[in-house]
Amino acid sequence: MAYDNLHPYGHEIDHYVGASTTAALYNIYSKKGSRPKKAEDFIPKRKKAQKPTDQVEAFKMIARMHNKAYREEERRKKAKKAMHAKAKQEREKLKAENAGASNVSKEQSTKPVKK
Repeated sequence: MAYDNLHPYGHEIDHYVGASTTAALYNIYSKKGSRPKKAEDFIPKRKKAQKPTDQVEAFKMIARMHNKAYREEERRKKAKKAMHAKAKQEREKLKAENAGASNVSKEQSTKPVKK
């Protein structure tokens, strides 16, 4: 970690590059007599490390959200499946009714006509 502070790599060097450019522009366009800024003044401050208990709570929260979404998705799938089954039953019922009606009409058409 001490080496990283002396020779920053990765995100740290990216922050330093942006901060040095910002400091240079700030110092160029600031009022005369104002205190010049250093690149370190523009580097984002590091957050404190998160405690393991906080991480566990965060993962539990994510799991609760995921489980809720999963249950909701399963409920939607079940409702959709029930809707399709009901529609299939209605189609079969109509098909049976139409088949019965067509049989009656065939019987009527095959009867001899009385004159």
